[in-house]
Amino acid sequence: MVIKFTIIYIIFTSVIIAQVSDATNLPELTFKVEKYKGNIDNSPITMLLTFYPDSSITGYYYYDKVGRLFKIKKSNDSKNFKLEAQQIELFNNDDKLKDTEIFEFHQNQFLNNKNLKGEWTYKGKTLPVNLTQEKLKFDWRLFEYKSTGYFNNSTFNEQTKDFEIIYPSITSSPKLNAYFLRENNFLNRSIIDFINSSNSNYLLIEQNFGDNTSGIDDCCWSDEGNNELVYISDSILTYRNFEYTYSYNAQYHTDLISLNIRTGQVYSANNIFKEEFIDTVLTLLRNKYKNVIQHEGTNYNNNEEAPLPTNYTKDSDIYIAKGGVYFRERLYKLANYYDLFLSYKEIKNYLGTSFKITIGLQ
Repeated sequence: MVIKFTIIYIIFTSVIIAQVSDATNLPELTFKVEKYKGNIDNSPITMLLTFYPDSSITGYYYYDKVGRLFKIKKSNDSKNFKLEAQQIELFNNDDKLKDTEIFEFHQNQFLNNKNLKGEWTYKGKTLPVNLTQEKLKFDWRLFEYKSTGYFNNSTFNEQTKDFEIIYPSITSSPKLNAYFLRENNFLNRSIIDFINSSNSNYLLIEQNFGDNTSGIDDCCWSDEGNNELVYISDSILTYRNFEYTYSYNAQYHTDLISLNIRTGQVYSANNIFKEEFIDTVLTLLRNKYKNVIQHEGTNYNNNEEAPLPTNYTKDSDIYIAKGGVYFRERLYKLANYYDLFLSYKEIKNYLGTSFKITIGLQ
């Protein structure tokens, strides 16, 4: 409990400091989430981008007729505004780097315009890109907490924490606001109330515990976590959680979670598929990707990190995109995750009635 009461003190101290500081010396910090619809040449696409206060940008896009996700990040090697995109699946049977798509826009136009024109380049082919910003249903915000403590009698002398939470304002979605802030157990009720009382779209709390720290967790060298928006429709939200801890060795974990925007229900195999067809879907998945995943007792693909067929079960991480459902697993800790995709066309007959109604298939 000491850490929580201390955080409350730091929060209000930070507010006072901000009020008496010279505003001209403070950098402009921005956070926003933007959704765009448009075309690469004649192919309709949808793009979701998250802009962070440190000027980094992440996001995802998909071709509307296909609905498979591409991961986006901002490139730092161009005077213009350049985004790099790769298909989300991490598997590579030949161990070669995946080809990267490039979106390039004039920077001023990109930051200040709702209608964007640029170029898309892939394998030497260049096509025009036209995008129009769409209004998002929710007001998305960012809360960031950073701390440092020095434990003189601990194996982990200097310990740092860095957590970021993207969440909707309580006025735009009380249910999802409670879901995202409740999921992060280092927040107590007082902190959540304070976060929700702020009108800012970005709130940062920094805390230094000083030397000879006692009364807080003696944990590790560093502890980090963040979430990222992946896919937003009228009915479903998919986001990515990332956690990284470094102590005697490094451990990281990512999972992608989809939930119903209206009810807050988290989706799994049990409420996406009809119960009697879950094993059928898993068999379909394993057969479709038999040249990607390993075979029991053999290294069929010469890829020691590929999961086994038995790794994919009804308890695997499942998340939803525009065109279908992804199943996510990895063979062992620190191995690459393998995201296997089944389109709605392939699994339509196995989907539950309620889920089909939610995504507009019935």
